[in-house]
Amino acid sequence: MLLETNLEVTACDHLIVPMLLIPFVENAFKHGIDPDEKSWIIIDLSCSADHIHFKVRNSLPKTLYQDPERKSPGIGLNNVRERLMLFYEGRHQLSTTVLENEFIAELTLKVS
Repeated sequence: MLLETNLEVTACDHLIVPMLLIPFVENAFKHGIDPDEKSWIIIDLSCSADHIHFKVRNSLPKTLYQDPERKSPGIGLNNVRERLMLFYEGRHQLSTTVLENEFIAELTLKVS
């Protein structure tokens, strides 16, 4: 498994709501790692004076392994969406993309 982090946070002194980014990383490990295939997780975090940009990319297994939660929609991303509406309404952009072999979650927060 490959785990890559790209953290550009030297100009980042922003505070955000606790536990907002954790579900993205948890989901990447939970749904993106297959012990029988080449798997990867790439995490990018960057800041500017008024924005935080967070992106998590992970591989998608070719075969669906036995995961009892795989058929349920889960609550992680739904909780994040609700929290974004509560705390960052009109000041965030969240996108999720499923490609052939990759899942991408990308979040931008306007923090000032």
